Amino acid sequence: DGKVALNIYGGTISGNTASKGAGIYVRNGAHIEMTGGVITKNKTNNTFVDDKQIEKASGAAAISLTNQSTMTMSGGEISYNEAQGAGGAMLVESKNTKFVLKGGKFIGNTTTSDGGAIYISTNTEFEMTGGTISGNQAKKNGGGIYFLDTASLTINGGEISNNKADHATAKAQGGAVFGG
Repeated sequence: DGKVALNIYGGTISGNTASKGAGIYVRNGAHIEMTGGVITKNKTNNTFVDDKQIEKASGAAAISLTNQSTMTMSGGEISYNEAQGAGGAMLVESKNTKFVLKGGKFIGNTTTSDGGAIYISTNTEFEMTGGTISGNQAKKNGGGIYFLDTASLTINGGEISNNKADHATAKAQGGAVFGG
């Protein structure tokens, strides 16, 4: 069908920085299949040139999935990524974009915003039938998962545990999942 496909069977993607999608950024109908490997310790930061901010970090330290792209994860680990902006590990955004979690782990990811592990944006889909989302933290809402009101979220299996929504000045909500 002419679409770009990225297959991750093993290996490590680690220590990368960008304003968005520091580990992997896919768009325009691309597909990721992850059955193994580790995506860890990536960071999103604001971008500066000559001490002037030219781009604000928008999240997704491990993976940014956008613009009609899809991802299926049945193994591997996405862990200890740090984002400034939505989605400590992963941001799923733009119409007709879909992420399916069948297995694997999201562990210890953090964000200064919403969605410690995963942020599901407007008109997108997330389906969880297996896997683990544990020990992630959001400084605002949705320690594990944050989804917007027009997103589709289906959970039929897996484990979401020990995640934390922690805002210092306001009442944070949805330690595991926040929708709104």
